[in-house]
Amino acid sequence: MRLPRRVYIQLTRGQLECLSPEGQLVARCLLSRHHDGYVREAQVRGLVQATEMWVLPYVLALLCEYVLEIHRAIERELTPQMAEDSNVDQVRQLPEQNPGWWRLPQSRVVSYWAEYHRHEFPMLRTSTGTRRLPDAYPAANVMRRLADTDGVKHLQRPLQRTSCP
Repeated sequence: MRLPRRVYIQLTRGQLECLSPEGQLVARCLLSRHHDGYVREAQVRGLVQATEMWVLPYVLALLCEYVLEIHRAIERELTPQMAEDSNVDQVRQLPEQNPGWWRLPQSRVVSYWAEYHRHEFPMLRTSTGTRRLPDAYPAANVMRRLADTDGVKHLQRPLQRTSCP
């Protein structure tokens, strides 16, 4: 599965509204890969509310970025919908059917957390000897909800044991 890295197209709201509903969804997917983070953030609501399964990779690609505001927008829009949505089982099949691809967003969530957000969202220690990204970190919370697990394995790592001299 390959998505565009960045696009540099400009669409006004009027141009977007002139498209058919399917055309608007395709345009929103492309605009979610826009070079401007504000444009990407503005597409979240339209993408999360879509029922087409081919849209979900575009939403997950937004989690693969360091922009916390986009992560919060996805969490705000996606989390309530997943509680109500009858398609939630189909949504959760994407990680199960694409485990190789699923590791990429997980790795990026951890990487961007470590680089940009670890001071705001400190890692939690669990009783099983692992450290875990906190649920307060929006990207980790969404990833766990999509995987339907208490803790996505890739979002955890074992504690480092140090030997005493």
